[in-house]
Amino acid sequence: MIQTLRRTISVYGAFTLNIPKIFLAYSAWVWAELIVQLMSMVVFVYFWQAVYAGQSELRGLSLKQTLNYILLAQALLPLAIKRDILRFGEMLREGNIVLELLRPVDFQGRFYAEALGELIIDLAFKSPLIVFAVLVFDLSLPNDPLVWGAFVLSVCSVMRFCSVLTGRLTVWPSTPPRSGGLAF
Repeated sequence: MIQTLRRTISVYGAFTLNIPKIFLAYSAWVWAELIVQLMSMVVFVYFWQAVYAGQSELRGLSLKQTLNYILLAQALLPLAIKRDILRFGEMLREGNIVLELLRPVDFQGRFYAEALGELIIDLAFKSPLIVFAVLVFDLSLPNDPLVWGAFVLSVCSVMRFCSVLTGRLTVWPSTPPRSGGLAF
């Protein structure tokens, strides 16, 4: 049982560890995305400062609170945008889903391991955005470890849900109907 667990962890770990190589292969995209996000953070800060001009609060939120939400959302937005639908669509279009399903690795487990690797790499590449926001715009991060734990748990749960849902919706419309069901 321990050997099976070790083998499973090493297989999915290999998929997870392959993700940094993919990111490093397209380093120009990583830098371009970082620069665009920095510029958009600056634009959002000045926009909201103009909106709050002469007012201490809008609908119960201070400028500081609004900027915290906006800056965190800008820094962590790429974590929510996953490209699973594009990957599944390409595999379906090219007919590679059959090949993937024939591999001796759990299809959903592999995609989850890759998504986890992408999440870790995205967090590493987005950390300069958070440091920039803390230093330049006085972003306040939560101090409570329970808040961070809840954040990590919710990101992993949403990531898993979206990955499974995307995979199911990609394959479902193309499956033949069973017992007189509707086909799309």
